[in-house]
Amino acid sequence: MKSRRPRRARSILLRIAGYAGTTALVAAAAVVLLLPVLDDGKGGTAGAQGSSPASTAPGGQAGGPGGPGPLGTPTGPVPQGSARPEPPGPSGGPGGGPQIPDQGGAEGITWCPQGTASYRATRTGVDVAVSVGSSGAIRAELALRGRAPESQQTTVPGGRPHTFHFRGLSPQLVERVKITTVSVGVSMQTCYARAAA
Repeated sequence: MKSRRPRRARSILLRIAGYAGTTALVAAAAVVLLLPVLDDGKGGTAGAQGSSPASTAPGGQAGGPGGPGPLGTPTGPVPQGSARPEPPGPSGGPGGGPQIPDQGGAEGITWCPQGTASYRATRTGVDVAVSVGSSGAIRAELALRGRAPESQQTTVPGGRPHTFHFRGLSPQLVERVKITTVSVGVSMQTCYARAAA
């Protein structure tokens, strides 16, 4: 037979201290998780700003930021970040996906590795093809001449390639195409897509 010891009443001060400590830990965790989302690009470190150092654009590449290129490729200098974040674009693509935070400017962003992201003009608009190595979220944002940027995003399982279809856009309006990826086991990466050959 079990013997029952009388239960000691816990001090009210210990209970208050326990609940206060738990609340403080939850608040600290929420701040740590929300900090990258709320960081507006003013010198913050919300995710990786690219997969390689931001020295110069690759030489001889047509359509690069600030370089000459074929129709519908970037022709002007890449603007440096502003104090205001860009307006969010609509989530797009089948499968939706989580909202990927904006990077807040173009500082430190370089070309996407060869064969990972490209864009091309189609009869109906602009197609952006992106390949990632593993499952994750992808966002394609088109900076347009004289218009607000347009973006679409989706999640991809198993690292399959995905093509975004921006319908009704004139390829001549496209200044640059920024790709942001968040893959399993890899930090957030942002780069510029190359014009398809």
